[in-house]
Amino acid sequence: MSVTAQKNRRSKPVPGAPAPIASPALRLEIVDNWHRDWPAVLEFIQQTGNAKLLLADVGGWLSARQSVLAAFKDKQVVGYLILHVQTAQTRNGGVLLEDGRVILEAHLDGFAVDPRFKNQGIETQLLDFAESHAKTLQCRGGLRR
Repeated sequence: MSVTAQKNRRSKPVPGAPAPIASPALRLEIVDNWHRDWPAVLEFIQQTGNAKLLLADVGGWLSARQSVLAAFKDKQVVGYLILHVQTAQTRNGGVLLEDGRVILEAHLDGFAVDPRFKNQGIETQLLDFAESHAKTLQCRGGLRR
């Protein structure tokens, strides 16, 4: 689900979800195939050679277990971070439970920043935003790298 200040056909703010991060120079948003900027984000992911990291079905729908966080300068995509959520596993491969509840973990699948915007703190801001998103999803231990 996209968490943005603007509304589109499907997405709406979710109570407790991390708010999009915006500054005069940078905007960070959670995007999916319903987001108005998804085509540009997808193209950027493809250009960086990481389209294979996306958990998408044949129709191009992103898995509900995966999130894509995108960084924008003005209307230009300048970076992204892909993460997925999975159940924590016991040593023998079972599902880890605590008080009868499944424990979730967020795992970093990949990220990239446009080389023209390196060393501007975008990587750090994407990682911080991903940590916040993982907490919102009630993942234990933050983002696993």
